[in-house]
Amino acid sequence: MAGFLSKIMKRIKEEVRLPIKRHSILTNGSLINEDVISFFKEYAMNNIQITLDGSKERHDSIRKDKYTNAPTYDNLIKNIDYIVKELPDTSVDVRINIENKNKDDYYQAVKVLGERWKKKKVNIYPGFLRMDNETKTALSCSSMQKNEIANFLFDMYQKGASNESIFPEFPKELCMAARTNAYVIG
Repeated sequence: MAGFLSKIMKRIKEEVRLPIKRHSILTNGSLINEDVISFFKEYAMNNIQITLDGSKERHDSIRKDKYTNAPTYDNLIKNIDYIVKELPDTSVDVRINIENKNKDDYYQAVKVLGERWKKKKVNIYPGFLRMDNETKTALSCSSMQKNEIANFLFDMYQKGASNESIFPEFPKELCMAARTNAYVIG
């Protein structure tokens, strides 16, 4: 991962000479290692978003290592710990993917992870999976309807599982794909 991104960043720095105002990445977190951390130190990372699919049990039941078929949750948590330790100025967003089958274990995950990274630059929040097919299902996912999401957010706010406002406001960050001066590398 770092090798490919390093080539791109080096070309931007040497050939294009554009100042990079913000530098962030969205990743599944599985390839975080010493080389990646060194790269992130060289090209200061403002934000890293890593996704989890709910509690350890839920996550490990649906997200396996591509080559070994081993569970990935513990490795991702270890990698987030590594990022937090080595990149204290980088904010880490842990997005917990939510759908009908795992919405109830969100609170447990927030409690455990929130305690683990207390007083660190880690933000834990739900990401609602959406399926645009007629039945709102795909593979192992059963997405929530808009009213279910609204009820979930209200419940989350009442239970103190969020420090975010539940009232609508203009988003601070927009998806990079919607910005004119951002690049998404896939």
